Amino acid sequence: MESVTCATNHAELDGVSKYLEEHALLQFVLDHSSDRIFFKDKDSRFMRISRSLARRFGLHDEDEIVGKTDFDFFSPAHAQNALEDEKKIMQTGEPIFGKIERETMPDGKIRYAYTTKLPLRNENGSIVGTCGISTDLAKQMNDEEMLAKSYTLLGGAQVEKIIVYLQTAQRLVNSAHEELQQNQFRNMCLAEERKRE
Repeated sequence: MESVTCATNHAELDGVSKYLEEHALLQFVLDHSSDRIFFKDKDSRFMRISRSLARRFGLHDEDEIVGKTDFDFFSPAHAQNALEDEKKIMQTGEPIFGKIERETMPDGKIRYAYTTKLPLRNENGSIVGTCGISTDLAKQMNDEEMLAKSYTLLGGAQVEKIIVYLQTAQRLVNSAHEELQQNQFRNMCLAEERKRE
């Protein structure tokens, strides 16, 4: 019977182990983050996305995204703006931090996102694409839109009166709360004095 030996290089095994650990951590973030994460190649085609972005795009599986572009999911105007941003990032190597984007969907729906995009570099430092993360601003934008609509519908003066009323009510509530706390403290002190007598 022939003897089979398996030579292993501990440094290689450590490298493989570290790679697998990093891969597992990245996959965990892609699977569980509510933010929308994406990786694109030099032609701005999606290579990988987070589960939340796949859901936003109506995909059943994140792998369905491979090779598609923003033009497959957004209005032409929004997709063109995104493409121009990504070209600039790849040309300059400069990231874009905290850009508020008005995303127009093909059905005309408007969504807002807070987006950061970075150059994606290979192990040699060469730019091979872009990556980014977007946070949905729907709630914040809806609150602002509702306030703006209320201002318009009620008339500016009416909204200002309501705001003053609410501020006054808040001060009264705070004052009443302070007075209640002071009375409770005074009653506790009186009760302690009576116990000592």
